Amino acid sequence: YSALAPVWNFPVTIEDERDGRLGDRFDAAVDVIDRVSSLEGISVVLIHPDITGHKLRFEERLIDHYADRLWIGSLGEFGAWWEARSRATFDFDGTDLTVDAPQRIDGLEISFPNTGRSITLDGVKGSSEHRLRGG
Repeated sequence: YSALAPVWNFPVTIEDERDGRLGDRFDAAVDVIDRVSSLEGISVVLIHPDITGHKLRFEERLIDHYADRLWIGSLGEFGAWWEARSRATFDFDGTDLTVDAPQRIDGLEISFPNTGRSITLDGVKGSSEHRLRGG
C-alpha cells in the first residue's frame, strides 16, 4: 500500500437506473452535459444493455445531438487515452515543448497559462519537439 496503483476513476455523470426512465430524462441529461462541458469537464454516461427500448433511443438521440461537438467513445478507449497521457512527460523552456510519450496519444491539448496559447498534438509517440508559435 505504499505505491500508487495504475487505476483511473471516471465518475458516472448520468446513469440509467435511478430517477425514472432514462428515455424520459434526455433534456435534463443534455443540460448537465452542457454545463460540465462548458467547464471543460467530462461526462460519463452509463447505459446497461438490458433494455433496448427507451435506453437505446436515449443513446441514439444523445449521439445525434453531440456528434459534431464532443468526443464519444467507450470507457475502454477513454481509459487507454488517460493511460497514455499519464505516461507522457513534458518539458517546456518557454519556446519549445518536448514530449516523451511511450504510448501513442492523439488529441492531447496542452494549454499554457497566462499566454492564451495552446497546442494540440496528434499521433505522438516517442520523443518529439514542438515549437510554440504566437504570443
